[in-house]
Amino acid sequence: MMKYLVSLCLLAVFFMTACSSLKKAESLYVKGQYEPAIEQLKKTKAIDGKKAVLRNFYLAQSYRKSNRLHEALPYYEKIYSKDIPKLIDPDDHPDDPIFYYALALKNAGKYEEAKRQFESYVRKGKKVEYVKRAQTEIANIERLQRLMKEKSYYEIENCSGLNSPAAEFSVLPLASRELLVSAARKKNIYAANGQPFTGLYKVVLTDTCQGEYQVFSPNLFTEGINEATATLSPDGKTLIFARGNPQQKKNAKGQKNVKLFISEKVNGEWTTPRLLEGVSSNDEERYYGKQLPDSKPQAYAWDSSPAFSPDGERLYFASTREYDDFGNRNLGGSDLFYAVRLPDGSWGKVRHLGDEINTPGNEMFPMVSADGKLYFASDGQPGFGQLDVFVATRSKGKITVRNLGTPINSPYDDFGMVFDTDTTGYFSSNRPEGKGSDDIYRFIDRTPKTKIVRYYLAIRTLGVELNGTEIPLPNTRLRLLDKNEQLIRQMYTNSKGWTDTLPIPENAEFIVLADQLESKKQYLTAREFFTMAGRKIPQELLEKPETDTVLVFEVRLKAFEINKTRFVYNILYDYNKWNIRPDAAAVLDRIVTFLRDNPDVTVELRSHTDSRGTYADNEILAQNRAQAAVDYIVSKGIDRERLKPSGYGEREPRVIDADLAARYPFLKEGDVLNDEFIYSFPDEETRELLHQLNRRTEIIITGVINVRQ
Repeated sequence: MMKYLVSLCLLAVFFMTACSSLKKAESLYVKGQYEPAIEQLKKTKAIDGKKAVLRNFYLAQSYRKSNRLHEALPYYEKIYSKDIPKLIDPDDHPDDPIFYYALALKNAGKYEEAKRQFESYVRKGKKVEYVKRAQTEIANIERLQRLMKEKSYYEIENCSGLNSPAAEFSVLPLASRELLVSAARKKNIYAANGQPFTGLYKVVLTDTCQGEYQVFSPNLFTEGINEATATLSPDGKTLIFARGNPQQKKNAKGQKNVKLFISEKVNGEWTTPRLLEGVSSNDEERYYGKQLPDSKPQAYAWDSSPAFSPDGERLYFASTREYDDFGNRNLGGSDLFYAVRLPDGSWGKVRHLGDEINTPGNEMFPMVSADGKLYFASDGQPGFGQLDVFVATRSKGKITVRNLGTPINSPYDDFGMVFDTDTTGYFSSNRPEGKGSDDIYRFIDRTPKTKIVRYYLAIRTLGVELNGTEIPLPNTRLRLLDKNEQLIRQMYTNSKGWTDTLPIPENAEFIVLADQLESKKQYLTAREFFTMAGRKIPQELLEKPETDTVLVFEVRLKAFEINKTRFVYNILYDYNKWNIRPDAAAVLDRIVTFLRDNPDVTVELRSHTDSRGTYADNEILAQNRAQAAVDYIVSKGIDRERLKPSGYGEREPRVIDADLAARYPFLKEGDVLNDEFIYSFPDEETRELLHQLNRRTEIIITGVINVRQ
């Protein structure tokens, strides 16, 4: 019995100790001191039930909020399907474990499982911002397969001589062989992540990836506070950087207080930094950005990663502010903003960079290159996991955003792209193969100067029914012919009327003959000319060094009906004659081509005259012209048995169809060009035109020799 009581007492003491550790961890967690919170939480292993859920929740959240999402994954996995007993931090949400579990899966490269979790959250999630982000992530994961196949011309190396187990990031090239680097090397420890506070350091290079660290300027270096991500004006006289809070995520008023500060170089020394007024808010402001009806008084923001434009007239930066100064709303997390320098040297109103760049995720670390391209990091654009590096270009008013791909990007945080020459530079990453935390990497861009485009052609065949309806035509034979009518290639469309993609040269030209051999319906062979002229992509519009593009070419086969389907040709003859002139021969050659393309049809050639002259003379003239046309066609190798010449004289005036009505506004569809109609027009010019329309040759399909099956 005594043993039992002792065991019970020990168990109670152990339980009370675990609860005490959990309460301490909660207190540290709510202050944003995540590393000490993690240490406390790891002491509370022997608990179960709701307290175990809380322990794993705080561990997952602490790792995530200190930018260690990969370490948060196993804890989110334990709790994503459980209810959180209580929330003590107003920044937390009951859906955090579900949403961030999916995000952690993506970060770990488990894309299919991540997609399933995001899809589940879209159906069941309760936080609108997370639902929108999940929808974006689903689309991004679907694009990853294509992104992974893209060829990269970047080569990278870890700058081991510049890195340590702590963080080194945000490189800024200075004078020759000098860098300004943000590094966690101060004496005091930042409780949020257990690393030293960050400061601004100058590195004198002994090689591209080797050098000695020294404090950049004593006036810009304060112990017990984070200082990082500096940008320098083109003249080297103005430096803007981010300065953060000391040990808590918010100050005593509950306001987030990472701000942008400015310092000028005077007599060779940097002045004491001051708040960048007009861009960063001070702690006394009630609203951040333009005050709108739904503005929240507590909407203070983090401002960080500033970047001058190459001319120094714009300042880009990242911010979590709710609105810009024009009322444009933040899309979620950290977005990119900019301000324009005014003539007096101050900065104008802050403007949101728009939804072509910003997403419901986080955008930060902007940099504008000498050629005007915007490089930035984002975890909301289509990427491999956490932050990826992207480049945005503008052409003809359109902004295109492109992921730089591997090896620049990885499932981890990749950011801070900067050039020191046209093709070389630095970026930062916390990928596991580094020395630890954020490391500096060197890159070389070996992209070919001349960009390559590989063109492919997909042909689609459509059947045009008698009523004008278009339907896909499967199993259609396609013959590609050169200019001498020699066969280049033969292929067939699939069950949906499409061919496989065909690689073609950028100067390709050929004839496409399409005939539908396996349909119960009857379609005429289609002949179309394909040329690459006007289809090539201009070099200046190409974003990638190599581009594959598929062109679609549609071929329409027309259905026909025996004794009803007709085609009209304007064959010109000398007055009262029927000899074939050169211009008439050119038109008849088109009929020859039609008959060669459709060797199984028989036709009647109907020759029509106008109403001038006697009725009998017009009958004879029309018959002679029809016969002359047939004789010419036979001379080109067409079997006479397929041809019937018929002279119709003036007995069938032309009926205006939709095409003619569109060409001549004074005519309407259905008008009959008889004498009464023609002579209702007072002017000779119009009457002559209508007589010309009556003078025509029509081809009527009269039969099929071998009916197509």
